[in-house]
Amino acid sequence: MTYYVGVGRRRASSFIFLGIVLCTFVVLIKNPDIAIGYMRRALRLCAHTVVPSLFPFTVLSGLFVELGCADLLARFLGRPMRFLFGISGEGSAAPLMGALCGFPVGAITANRLYESGRISGREMGRLLVFSNNPSSAFLISAVGTSLWSCPRLGSILFIFQLIISLIIGITLRFLFPLETKETAEKRVMQSVPSIRTFTKVMAESAISMLNICALVLFFASIVGALVSILEVFGIGQTAKTLIYGFFEMSGAVGEAARITSKELGLVLTALICGWSGISVHFQVMSVCSNAGISFVPYFVSKGFQGIFSALFMLLYIKFIDSSLLFACVPTFAADNLSKGNTALAVAANAVFLISIILCFFLHRAHRPSVRACGHSKR
Repeated sequence: MTYYVGVGRRRASSFIFLGIVLCTFVVLIKNPDIAIGYMRRALRLCAHTVVPSLFPFTVLSGLFVELGCADLLARFLGRPMRFLFGISGEGSAAPLMGALCGFPVGAITANRLYESGRISGREMGRLLVFSNNPSSAFLISAVGTSLWSCPRLGSILFIFQLIISLIIGITLRFLFPLETKETAEKRVMQSVPSIRTFTKVMAESAISMLNICALVLFFASIVGALVSILEVFGIGQTAKTLIYGFFEMSGAVGEAARITSKELGLVLTALICGWSGISVHFQVMSVCSNAGISFVPYFVSKGFQGIFSALFMLLYIKFIDSSLLFACVPTFAADNLSKGNTALAVAANAVFLISIILCFFLHRAHRPSVRACGHSKR
């Protein structure tokens, strides 16, 4: 009986996924020009914002794990992390890198800790729940300064995300405690600093960035085409913002700045930053796809984070600092998110392209020679 129930669920999931794919195909065929336009904007976003802001930190987080810095961090943060969140000392590297660098660097760090044998799969799943938030650079520079002309708003949003993540992590520690081994039992051999370690981390980081940029491009084109169809039915700006926000964060915060009610726009901005969008969640899933863990706790926690973030913003405006409404002046320029330091963008993209070329040559170098295999058989 259990077998037939499992088969039925798999078939139902297949039909649902097939329906989503067909609807997506129809949306793209219906509005190809709009989809291409949004993809161009997403390409600019990747080149000017995503790659420069993520790729260097992705490389650094990889070196952080490969060179054994997580083991050193465990000596200082092992006990407080185990007491607060029920995780091992080595696992503390993921929330630390996630808080400093933003998503999906926290997920990438957790996955590298898992692959190196420092943490278990269950612990990695727990780390994903509270280690992936928008970076301070995105919230302060892009959202606060570029969209609302108020850096203070970005700082408030960043503090909200950190506080809510800590609350979720501590709550899960007592409701669903993890069994973690002591640090000494999980000690692994750390890498000796070498060119090979550096090139390996660069290649892995380049592949992660390709996956992230591909998801940004896909969801940008899909959401743009979908919203253009729904606009025919006269949907309002609030509904448009919520549709954007469910799928993709960067475009949604720009739409939130266009809402007439400034208070509603700020609350929805907080909601979107807490939820972060399906695009970001798929980025996290692509990074950790080889671990075989359930992502249900992650999705549930991000839903709660979005709700509490919006609630915190509403309470802050109503009872703590109503002057924030006057300090925030929306610029109605979502394209500002794709503008940044040109020199930094060029440098980061150049390093990114070099890493892709390096990855190609490393793959060729490790691939066994057909001729050599033929001689070995003789």
